Amino acid sequence: QDDLRRIDDQIRQYNERLRNLASAENYEQKKSLLKEDAKGAAKEVKITIDSGNEIFDSIKDLFTKIYKETMKTTAVVLVRPNKEGNPEFEAKTLGEELEQLTGKSEGYTSTKVQCAAFVFAVLATYSLLGKKFFRFMYDDGLLEGWGNNPKIDFISAIREMTEKYNIQYIVSMIKSDVPSSLEFKKGEIITTLSREH
Repeated sequence: QDDLRRIDDQIRQYNERLRNLASAENYEQKKSLLKEDAKGAAKEVKITIDSGNEIFDSIKDLFTKIYKETMKTTAVVLVRPNKEGNPEFEAKTLGEELEQLTGKSEGYTSTKVQCAAFVFAVLATYSLLGKKFFRFMYDDGLLEGWGNNPKIDFISAIREMTEKYNIQYIVSMIKSDVPSSLEFKKGEIITTLSREH
């Protein structure tokens, strides 16, 4: 009986090992298939990036327009696949000749403008194409630390585009960040908070 129990235990252990080997093999096969699928998807992403499309072209154009009106410099959105095949976005400013990339896109104000311009360009594009998407954008303290001219120019560009693309855009600002020469239109200040509130 002891020998039979021992043999039964050994059989169970061998069966368990066989099951584990089979599941490990299945896992490796699935992993291999997923890698092949990922390579296929990466190729499709690259083809799309290289050939361009209506949505991305519109986003790039609107981004460039907002950035130029705000910073008086041309900026472009570059997209390229990373080593996993996923698209990576990067904004770069162009020099006077419009052929040379510059490092101006890396400054504090420039980076903030890029972020806001890109998100707004995405929303505006989907609105323009009549696709269902968000029509609302909110930035907290976006304009802090900007010079007065970029603030005024950005607000001017956004005013025009929110009407054109039917997007609600809310920016919160502290009073000291509002340029004295900036005049708000009727209905633009939604609420004013103070320490008492």
